[in-house]
Amino acid sequence: MTSNTAVLWGTNIQTNTVQIKLKEFINNFVEEKEIDQDGGDEQFARVPYYIEKLKEVRDLELTVLDVDCSHIFAYDPQLYRQMEDYPTDLIPIFDLVVS
Repeated sequence: MTSNTAVLWGTNIQTNTVQIKLKEFINNFVEEKEIDQDGGDEQFARVPYYIEKLKEVRDLELTVLDVDCSHIFAYDPQLYRQMEDYPTDLIPIFDLVVS
């Protein structure tokens, strides 16, 4: 049995799986924000955080997207550990996914 899946050298991390996880994180991570209501009811906005940040980057013509690693940990602890253990391998993949 052969596989066309690329694996990061010296690890068991499959690059296509990491790309999918990173894309899902960017598209789906939600930071709950409390919305003020006149009646005292608390409501929370559920907007994809990094989609909004990417719009800001585009609108302001910036070249940097700041990513809070605690967001990665909250979204996917395994992905966070991989980023922590292999940053020189995973950060370029993250850059590619965001681009």
